[in-house]
Amino acid sequence: MQHVEMSYVDSTAPEWPIGVTVGVPWPCGALHKGQEVSLFAHDGRAIPSQSWPIGFWPDGSVKWIAVAATPQADHGEQLCVGPANLSVQVQPPLTVKQSGETILIDNGLFTMTVNTRGQYLTGAIRKGDVEVCSGTRLLAILERRTDDHGGEVITRHPLTGVIRQATVEQSGPVRAVVKLEGTHGDGSAGELTLPFTVRLYIYANVDSVRIVHTFIYDGQGDQDFVAGIGVQAEVPMRDATYNRRVWFAQEAGAVWSEAVSGVPPMMSRQSGHFPNANPDRARHIAGEAIDSPGGAGAMPVWNQFEQVQASADHFVIRKGVKPNYALVEARHGHRAEGTVALTDCQGGLAASIRDFWQAYPSSLSIERAGSESSPALVTAWLWPPQAAAADMRHYSDLMYGPEYESHDCLNWSSGPVDPERSGPYGIARTSELLLWPMGPKTTRSSVATRAALCAQPPLLACKPEYYNRCKVFGVWSLPDRTIQPKRALEETLEQLLDHYLGEIEQSRWYGFWDYGDVMHSYDQDRHVWRYDEGGYAWDNTECATDLWPWYSFLRTGRADVYRFAEAMSRHNGEVDVYHIGPHAGLGSRHNVRHWGCACIEPRISMASGRRFHYFLTADERTGDLLNESCDAWPKEKTMVQAAPWWACFCWNWFTAWERTCDKKYRDKLLRGMEGILARKPPLIAGLIFEFDPDTGEMTFVEGQEPYAYHMSLPFGAPEIWMEMVEVMGPDAEPWGDAVADFGEVWAMNRQQRKTLLGEGIKYDNDEVAVFSARLIAYAAARYCNRDFARRTWQILQKGILHLDNGTDPNTNKQRQELMSDVMPVGHTNLAAQWSLNVIESLALVGSEISRDVDDQAHVRTEE
Repeated sequence: MQHVEMSYVDSTAPEWPIGVTVGVPWPCGALHKGQEVSLFAHDGRAIPSQSWPIGFWPDGSVKWIAVAATPQADHGEQLCVGPANLSVQVQPPLTVKQSGETILIDNGLFTMTVNTRGQYLTGAIRKGDVEVCSGTRLLAILERRTDDHGGEVITRHPLTGVIRQATVEQSGPVRAVVKLEGTHGDGSAGELTLPFTVRLYIYANVDSVRIVHTFIYDGQGDQDFVAGIGVQAEVPMRDATYNRRVWFAQEAGAVWSEAVSGVPPMMSRQSGHFPNANPDRARHIAGEAIDSPGGAGAMPVWNQFEQVQASADHFVIRKGVKPNYALVEARHGHRAEGTVALTDCQGGLAASIRDFWQAYPSSLSIERAGSESSPALVTAWLWPPQAAAADMRHYSDLMYGPEYESHDCLNWSSGPVDPERSGPYGIARTSELLLWPMGPKTTRSSVATRAALCAQPPLLACKPEYYNRCKVFGVWSLPDRTIQPKRALEETLEQLLDHYLGEIEQSRWYGFWDYGDVMHSYDQDRHVWRYDEGGYAWDNTECATDLWPWYSFLRTGRADVYRFAEAMSRHNGEVDVYHIGPHAGLGSRHNVRHWGCACIEPRISMASGRRFHYFLTADERTGDLLNESCDAWPKEKTMVQAAPWWACFCWNWFTAWERTCDKKYRDKLLRGMEGILARKPPLIAGLIFEFDPDTGEMTFVEGQEPYAYHMSLPFGAPEIWMEMVEVMGPDAEPWGDAVADFGEVWAMNRQQRKTLLGEGIKYDNDEVAVFSARLIAYAAARYCNRDFARRTWQILQKGILHLDNGTDPNTNKQRQELMSDVMPVGHTNLAAQWSLNVIESLALVGSEISRDVDDQAHVRTEE
């Protein structure tokens, strides 16, 4: 068995031990079921690891294997995966024992109990002999607004999560995973229950508990406002209040820290005399434990602390003595890293929220910090009660035709919003947190290190060349700058990525519901993104935007591109998709609100980008999403389009087959191909088929005219169809010919297409070419047709989006000029599609662009 080289995406090993899980691909036939692998340090030392298969090749060999390990800083930045070394075991091993309604987990550094029923996720967490947490639970706050004689009355209902089901998904030896499912309620808040799924991750000899928290909104958008979503821990305090300390991570490694009660600067002040300095004060401020300092009883006890990130650009730290009294502002700052700790001389607990400022509003709070009779409360608020409640309403009572918000996007008439098709019922949100049992010697440095690890978790990845050699994720190329035309293409690919990464910051594409998405179109008249125009605002994976950063990461290994792709997949899979209700398994197209468009379709919820995230990280929540979308819609026979709808099913079934080896999904793919291929010429004889979800059969609807539509191309159809042909072998060869023939249609000139299709073609203009270039390249490669290859490069070189490298986006005028250069027609669609065309065409016919350059040079030489 081979060894696979890996490195940290962010180029640095973690300073503090933390669990890492990564998906590693293997060439077909290289790794078989039952074989395990391990992680090794740069010097060959085996790192205790746990592995399990998550994807398979058609012959049953392992395509993807997940590896969980706890690498240390001294293991280095360059690691590798190879045959499991059974002699290297975790010491002490992680153990999971279930008894009655509790699960006891011991990871060698702490023990914790997890509940299988009731209002507390966990019971006690003990570090050594010290109980640092007595329990954790989920909180929510429902806000309702009513009209009372012309005045608005706001009532808030506190809710608590109640566990209905618990599942131990992994039990060691390196990694334990417990899945908890339930709802929020208090018995009097109506029908809103906010279903939740929480996973707890514990690694051997790692002093943290990772929490992946998902809730589903099941309220009425015009009535039910979410005023709080949080995770709360009860933290016992043992020492005197002046030896209890609060810590908040700020930014750039800075940490704010103060004691729950202070030591006065002077022992006494007599008339006519200088103050008598308190000898304990300097040591106390430095964080040392103090034994009965003078004057401490005369100082206030600060029971309440909070750090609130109200926007992407500002946080504030406040503290207060007791409820119902004013809070005092202690510190203002820019972007907090999202960690709080409460400790005394024996230990304590820290809590971290990932994407704390990116997914604002958020807050970290402490209550009862000075209590002598009750444990303190440390709460990580994913949506904080200090902010205005999350407004789930539509932005208008009307839908607007020119923004194509209606169910029929070609109908430009306006009308009332359809609440059944433009509401938030069933959308979800997933957040990541860490709990850190703390020992007796907490320092600013240790808090800062933990904050940094949560803000940017370490991630291992293979080299781009290895991913490419394993032939995972279909057809894509490695960067190639060997000749000037390729160099120009690569530079523009890089500039487009850099531009969008910069635009996230420039346009502040942040926020609880928004982070991870980008805008659809730019308005060159107003010089803003079209944030207020329904069909052009949030992108919601329009035109495979989610595939673009994932392929870009595979070929470059860039950390910033990975974080971009990860955030997009997390957002799109949750907020843009319905998880319960009448539209479960479908998603909402682009709109001013992510859920506001009346077009509810499978192209938003299909596996696509989530498939990349799952196989690269083995993330269980993303696995849930893949399961949800696979067979969710339709439940009965219905009319579908061969593309993009059937292509969406291809993504779902191919991924399910890949994950499970269940041949029923392969059979569905083959039956669908058979139905489409039965009508000649396939893919242009007509788009509409009757689809049977039980068998996967596609039956052509008679009476259609030949038809081709460029918007059938850009939603991932070329990517999944080419991969199906590559992986499925001889059974898929006729389908490969059909896809190539479809590419040949787009290689024709307009008159040739009109002769073939008559009036059955839509939007036959230059924009169509940008959507179809990779299919033309596929036809060129499959049929060895140099004319098609030349046509591909004509399209891509003509469509190069020249950016001015000297433009500084910090000034509005220069930014306007840049946006005009980047988006000739103001569309993210074109940026994503042009990039995907280049990435795939370089793999298919990259040699032809080199040959064309050589031919041109030969002609010039002869002249």
